[in-house]
Amino acid sequence: MLFLFYHLKMEGVQGFEVLRPLGKGSFGFVAQVKSNQSGAVYAAKISTGMGKALLAPESNIHSCMVHPNIVQFVSSFDIAYCPQNPIIPSAGGNCGVILLEFCDVGTLSDVIKQYGVLNHEQLIRLTSAMASALLYMREQGVIHRDVKPDNILFCNNYAKLGDFGVAKFAEDVQNDAGTGTPLFMAYESFIGEYTYATDVYALGVTLYVAYTGNTPFPLPNPNNLMQSFAQRRLDFSKIGRRDRIPELENLIMMMLQFQPHKRIPPKAILNHPFLTTNPTKMEIDDDEAEKLLLNIRKLKMDFGQGTREQFYYYLANRNTGTTMMSLRTFTSLYDKL
Repeated sequence: MLFLFYHLKMEGVQGFEVLRPLGKGSFGFVAQVKSNQSGAVYAAKISTGMGKALLAPESNIHSCMVHPNIVQFVSSFDIAYCPQNPIIPSAGGNCGVILLEFCDVGTLSDVIKQYGVLNHEQLIRLTSAMASALLYMREQGVIHRDVKPDNILFCNNYAKLGDFGVAKFAEDVQNDAGTGTPLFMAYESFIGEYTYATDVYALGVTLYVAYTGNTPFPLPNPNNLMQSFAQRRLDFSKIGRRDRIPELENLIMMMLQFQPHKRIPPKAILNHPFLTTNPTKMEIDDDEAEKLLLNIRKLKMDFGQGTREQFYYYLANRNTGTTMMSLRTFTSLYDKL
């Protein structure tokens, strides 16, 4: 990956300066790039060799997805030359590029790894954002097929679903069993029967991870798939979280039903009590605000460089007196730093 990255950094990508690599996969890699003309920063998914062939269907679907909780598709194009390298197989011909909105905070996986599990308010916002995205995709006839923390990004404090590499229009889904990430896949994914409810199941697993820090179930036994799934039972009694949220636990159970038709659909998720009942927020008076501001100033020095949104996630779930602070309160205090 580094060989190709440094080549592209020197050569540029059709009017863009390549700043740094963000990740890699079987298709190629993702890099942060900057427009030479406008100075705007984007994420570029750069695919080589056989991976390039996967970008066309991905572009066709992602370019149709226009929603505030879906990573924005900007454009797609080819660059003239990709060098041979041992890490990313390449035919030495063109590279395909998908240009996307750049999300500065990173993925949900990044946030959990760096800052810990999400607090009550963050879980509400994540659930609402992803349910809205799934509802929109259902209206457009699209099944994502790989909803997971790695594919949920935070852009300007908004959770957004990205990576449509294995997404399909529902009418085009074929019997390609096993597409997705096994720990987040419903039973029907393993036998190639994808429905809109398949994404709901994966979102349920994702919310469990954001709530507890772990996946709810081990990998299923490939020799006895149906029994492995049918015997699954959720147990929240040992999650080790002090601020248990019964409404969220109920919602996750409704999303992780074995039978697809029994899973709660996205529209009903948005009307679930977990999202319609507001948690108690810490709204503070002027004296408390001054004390909290002093505390935040000290924590900001420990935090170092980063965006406001990154600092908000840094504060979340720490025993600093800021855990239940609303985003509105945090923003007003941050502006005084």
